[in-house]
Amino acid sequence: MVAKALVSIIIPSYNYANFIIETLTSIRGQKYEHWEAIVVDDGSTDNTEALVLELAKVDARIIYVYQENKGLSAARNTGIKKASGDYIQFLDADDLISEDKIQLQLDHFAADKNLGISYCNTYYFTNNNIQERYRSLDLTQQEWIIRLNDRPTTEQLWELVNRNIMPVNSPLVKREVVKKVGDFNTELTSLEDWEYWFKSAMYFKFGYLDNERAYGMVRVHHTSMSKDLKKMYLNEIVVRSLFQIYIDDAMSDSEEGRKLKKENMRLLKRPNSYFIAEEGFFNVKHAFQMIKKNGLKQFMSAYMKAINDFRKKNRA
Repeated sequence: MVAKALVSIIIPSYNYANFIIETLTSIRGQKYEHWEAIVVDDGSTDNTEALVLELAKVDARIIYVYQENKGLSAARNTGIKKASGDYIQFLDADDLISEDKIQLQLDHFAADKNLGISYCNTYYFTNNNIQERYRSLDLTQQEWIIRLNDRPTTEQLWELVNRNIMPVNSPLVKREVVKKVGDFNTELTSLEDWEYWFKSAMYFKFGYLDNERAYGMVRVHHTSMSKDLKKMYLNEIVVRSLFQIYIDDAMSDSEEGRKLKKENMRLLKRPNSYFIAEEGFFNVKHAFQMIKKNGLKQFMSAYMKAINDFRKKNRA
């Protein structure tokens, strides 16, 4: 184990007073006790402040910080600035972590000095039954977390170009990673963690901790799937545009960089084709906007995918 390493647990919270105590209780139950929990209240209008400050009287390791509402990424960034730890754990205000998670991940770092990020399994649950655990967000047992161990940088990036590999509460992150990568992107309203892990993978080694006692737990809320899908695709377009820039900056003259950029552009077809169908196949203004942003070749590829998807949907 890494002796006496301080772990900063950063918890952004917006109107989650009904969950925050349960989340803090899971932290206080950690077998590793040298931590600080920084609750960043992102302009809540409920009684989050009163609840957290009351618990902070009992446990001085809990720190309450208030800011005007600026969004999830900005709240995490505030937490990073306040953090004193050698390691960072990101945790949403309605989620949980197992009692052994931090202890076992610190052991993971001690066993591999080159590790920048240790991550582990995550379960999903609903308010109705915390004991009933699922492997994925759609409440099935289909495991989706990609297990990276001893992979070279290009292979890490290849996995992350294809999709996110873990939820935000899964990893424990070395302070050096946060110093190098910087802040979460406040322009993103979702997928901000995916972009953050991609940037991290360009410089640091990822390692999956395969231990059944180390896991996070994500609370699943019932929201509009169509609304979430649109939001996700809007942000995916932004994220993939950023990926192109990051690859150019770090690997512009390499064959690996060219392959990554090509794969990233191929995968950009999916969100672009969604918006072609949403805006209408004969929306000339939207078509010109896409061509200007992504080029004619990318637009045509996305357009054909949108048509094929439309045909399949109507045949079903």
